[in-house]
Amino acid sequence: RQAGTFVSRALRALNVPDAGLLIGREGTIGGFGLLGLAMMTSRTLGEAMFAGIAHHKICGCLLEVAVEPVSEREVALLAWPRFGDTELMPFFCEELFASCLMIARELVGDALRPLRIELAYPRPAYADEYSALFDCELRFDAPECRLLIDTQWLGQSLPGYNSLTAKQALTLCAQQMTPEGGEPH
Repeated sequence: RQAGTFVSRALRALNVPDAGLLIGREGTIGGFGLLGLAMMTSRTLGEAMFAGIAHHKICGCLLEVAVEPVSEREVALLAWPRFGDTELMPFFCEELFASCLMIARELVGDALRPLRIELAYPRPAYADEYSALFDCELRFDAPECRLLIDTQWLGQSLPGYNSLTAKQALTLCAQQMTPEGGEPH
């Protein structure tokens, strides 16, 4: 809750409407520390994605995230507020989805394009920035916040695959988790 208050105050003071997109666009896998190493050394993008989701709280993410199959051809990264704070949902979703896209492209290349992004908030005045970054269909006022990709990407092999390193990094990530599944204080 303190982090949410801090973010809310910072956003008001900065007055940069698309701050979440700007920050997320700068995301790199190295910024995730041990989790980034685990993801980089995963066998496939799908394994990297599931590792990231399982341990996302050690990076300070203020959203809950999950993966859900949508159809044979679509899988969604689903995000919702950890603390019920919907006021910051646009900022947090923008940052999460933009950084996830940047990291996925870092792992498998720029050809990765989401199929669609669905957002559970109204279309912002800067929606063209979403279009420029994600280059996919956008749906605002949706029931949930989801980023959908083609399931073919899940099996994409990663060039940095190293079974031993991935296993060691994931073990260290698990040690950083609290019993509630979050980051240590």
